[in-house]
Amino acid sequence: MGSLSAFQIPASVQQLIAGDYDDSSAKPENLQKPSSQQRLEKLAVPKSYELTLKVNLPGYGVDFDEKEVLKTTGCVEISISIPKATSYIELHAKTLTFHRAALKNGDGERVLHAESDTEGKVALSDGKEIPAGDYTLTIIYTGAVSSGLGGLYQAHFKGRNGEDRVLATTQMCPMDARTMVPCFDEPAFKCEWKLSILHPHKSRAISNGSEDAVVDAVPGLSGWKLTSFERTPRMSSYLLALVICDFTPIQGHTNRGTQFRIFTQEGMGNQAKFALEAGIRCLECYEHLFGIPFPLKKQDMIAIPDFSFGAMENWGLVTYRETMLLFDDNVGTSFEKDRVASIVAHELAHQWFGNLVTMEYWDDVWLNEGFATFVQYFGLHAVDAGFRNWETFLGNTQNIAFDVDSLASAHPLSFKADSLQKIEESFDALTYKKGASVIKMLWHTLSHEKFLEGLQNYLRKYSYSNATSDQLWAEFASVGRGDYGGISFVELARQWTSQIGYPLITVDRVGEGHFELSQHRFYLSKTLNPKYPQDSFETQWHIPLFYSADGKEHFAVLAPNQKLRVDTTDGRFPIVNIEGRSFCRVTYGVDGWAQIKQRIQKGELDTLTRSRIINDVFACARQGAVPYAVALGFDDLLSGEKESVPMRQLLNGLLSVYQRFPGEQQVQGHIQKVLNRVLGPLQKEISLDDVAKLDREIATAFQSQYATRLVEAECELNRAECTGRYVDAYRHGVLETTADGKMASQASRVGPILRNLVYNTAIYGGNDEDYEKTWNLYMREANQSERVKLLTALCYSKDLEKARTLLRKSVDVGSRDIRQQDIKIVFGAFTENPAVAPKLLDLFFEEYDFIYKNLSTSSRELNDVVMGSLEWLTREQVEKVKSFLTAHPEVREIGSFEKQLIATATKLEWKDKFGGQVADYYAKKAAEIQ
Repeated sequence: MGSLSAFQIPASVQQLIAGDYDDSSAKPENLQKPSSQQRLEKLAVPKSYELTLKVNLPGYGVDFDEKEVLKTTGCVEISISIPKATSYIELHAKTLTFHRAALKNGDGERVLHAESDTEGKVALSDGKEIPAGDYTLTIIYTGAVSSGLGGLYQAHFKGRNGEDRVLATTQMCPMDARTMVPCFDEPAFKCEWKLSILHPHKSRAISNGSEDAVVDAVPGLSGWKLTSFERTPRMSSYLLALVICDFTPIQGHTNRGTQFRIFTQEGMGNQAKFALEAGIRCLECYEHLFGIPFPLKKQDMIAIPDFSFGAMENWGLVTYRETMLLFDDNVGTSFEKDRVASIVAHELAHQWFGNLVTMEYWDDVWLNEGFATFVQYFGLHAVDAGFRNWETFLGNTQNIAFDVDSLASAHPLSFKADSLQKIEESFDALTYKKGASVIKMLWHTLSHEKFLEGLQNYLRKYSYSNATSDQLWAEFASVGRGDYGGISFVELARQWTSQIGYPLITVDRVGEGHFELSQHRFYLSKTLNPKYPQDSFETQWHIPLFYSADGKEHFAVLAPNQKLRVDTTDGRFPIVNIEGRSFCRVTYGVDGWAQIKQRIQKGELDTLTRSRIINDVFACARQGAVPYAVALGFDDLLSGEKESVPMRQLLNGLLSVYQRFPGEQQVQGHIQKVLNRVLGPLQKEISLDDVAKLDREIATAFQSQYATRLVEAECELNRAECTGRYVDAYRHGVLETTADGKMASQASRVGPILRNLVYNTAIYGGNDEDYEKTWNLYMREANQSERVKLLTALCYSKDLEKARTLLRKSVDVGSRDIRQQDIKIVFGAFTENPAVAPKLLDLFFEEYDFIYKNLSTSSRELNDVVMGSLEWLTREQVEKVKSFLTAHPEVREIGSFEKQLIATATKLEWKDKFGGQVADYYAKKAAEIQ
């Protein structure tokens, strides 16, 4: 703790305390308006910030007048350079009230006046010319701690005794720093930040930098303290972070001595131990991988009770949703442990790739997010090799990228982010997942050693600065000299970031032991994204291909409009795209697929390669590149497949067909009959007790996940039989054991990995009493992971009015029953509930006014509502949505409407093209079963 003798109270703090800051000078007429272009004109360039902020946070020892609760007062001094004479200065501020703005240099001080627009741009001027030179711009302003989930906002939670609590936290990405402090809120304006925070004395303040002084008694402010932080490195404004709370840390140190702390609510420290260990290992791994020491003195992470993103990589203070950081060994599953390790690894990768070197503008968000998603798998391996990182990559990253990049809603990785909507759109699964998948392909193409050499050169060259995709490619090109199909490495890489979609490689037999490989674009809908005029179905790529022939690995680049000849002495088809190294799908002729299936049955192909092949055959069937009978015939591989990842690809492919016939009992009955014959013997061998025990250790977790997926498939196919079994298990193993007031996390007898299945199925088949008891369990549950399981289960009720109540509670910003962050969980569960999903759109229409009233300023959460509500649409409902958008122009620009309409069109097109073919196939197969 500091004292007045050790720390001089800044003049700006004294001014805030005195409250003497309103400007009384006359405002000139015809002040300059902000420019109409989206990006700031570089009329002034910031060099550093000194921010003093007073935050009126209730519940920490200071009583406030009702009008002053959750208000902020700030003074920011920005050192700026004006490169040439100008009539005004342009920067960002939103939802802030300016009381005084003054520009000062050696010639004196002049008062400026503000004119703003609706998107947060502000022009400061006094009607006179401002000469070129260096200045200090001082702005005194007031604002508020937002009730949304962006900028400086309120996060509400229950204390240990059930009391309502609130903390203040930040989420600045992509463009919300401007709502807390006037600033140049674009990634390229990197600056040092020096923060001094006035906050109630029973709270603590945490920020990017280490505390350099804490003053417990501030003259003129009884009950307040002042925390001052060390200057940050040069960084972008979206990385600015501040949390005011009373959380306590657990801590450790890396092998280089960097302090590592994790802050949690009181009593939750034990749940942070795994993340602390994982974080230290990741930080050490990345220092070695990147060849650059972590540049800060400390690395903090904190579990925030209400958080829109999964996590945010703020330099030196990473903020997390609780379930993404905390892990309880007693109730956590292997999936959840993997998730915590993966997200910690992702956010810490950003400390170099995104924070140290940052994309120039939001055009290249993929540079930050794609690389962090790729690099996180190195961190995951460093935490525990038992996570089997590259198998996880295939299912959690590459396959998702393939799915979203095959639709008309896809966009290039690099694109001109010339609207706020496009900036929001860039933070989607395609950016993260395709970005990582393309990078992984280039990692293999260059060689692992050359890739890391180029990456280290790039990070060193652009440290504390900004860069573009081409600058990264240039560093790779300088170390990776090879044959890339007649073009440079830069040209090859640029094709994958500037073009939408990806290729399908067709392997044709042209003679005995002779094969030709050709390409065309893979797509699931013959529609192009109108936002990107350059999009074309004729797109081709220079494709790095890794294939095996005659038992040996080979590499070649398949150029556009060319064919690659492959000869084999054994006459067998080459296996193309081994281990899924390239971002492409592969198809073979019917005889080729039959041969490859035989090779899988004989155990000739490794886990990754057969996983890639299985996922491809179902995707190719969806496109029509292979008859559906070929893909569906892969079901007999299930009896011999003992690895979790390929088995999940098989089940996902087979069950996705089953899900495309909702309400069609005859077709679904045929599919059930056929799949039950294959799955039945496997499911009978499963002991649920063993499944739960195997999940307790990472070394055996894949076995547990394998069995769990089989049990889930059984319930999806035979819901009625499962319901009776699991309702009883839930009542005896959960409701009875918690009847004395214990929480489910303390007393549930259902193995953690089986809880989602058992809880959901039980509520679906249970009664009103089961539901009410579960709601009470949810309300008193302290463990957030268990709380999510209970909330998800509640969404499985068949009662539409119960669904309506949950919907309203989730979107009501004034309700504390369901956190705003959990809207996505609620609507995701609704879409999986066969009784609610068909009625969800009508429910959305009926509750639209209430939804929009609460979420009109929370675009991310509003998108989540729309995505869920439009997940399962009929043709008639599509027309209703289009009419709704005509009647409600205020939501027409929400990107999820367009995405879901495109996804629905693709599903309906599939039904027209393949529904009859699949129904006939299963009718015939079912008739053969006695």
